[in-house]
Amino acid sequence: MIRPSTLVRWHAAAFRFYWRWRSWREDGWSARGDYGALIRDISRNFPDSEAVRIRRRLQGLDVEVPQSTVKKHLAKFRSQAH
Repeated sequence: MIRPSTLVRWHAAAFRFYWRWRSWREDGWSARGDYGALIRDISRNFPDSEAVRIRRRLQGLDVEVPQSTVKKHLAKFRSQAH
C-alpha cells in the first residue's frame, strides 16, 4: 500500500523534473542568474520599460532570453521594490 504523502512526493518530483527538462536548451539553461541581474539593471535605468522593450535591449546585447523570463524577473523585482 502506498501512502498518499508518498504519492504526492512522487508527483512533485516528476513535475520538477519535467520543468527542469523543458527549460534546458542546447546552449545551456534558458536563464542564468546573470540574466536576472541584467533585467534588474535595465528596469532600474528605464523604470517605465515593459518586458518587450527590455527583451529588445537584451537582444541588442546578444542575450537571448524568453519574454516570459523577463516578465517573471520584472514582476519579482518590482514587487521587491515596493
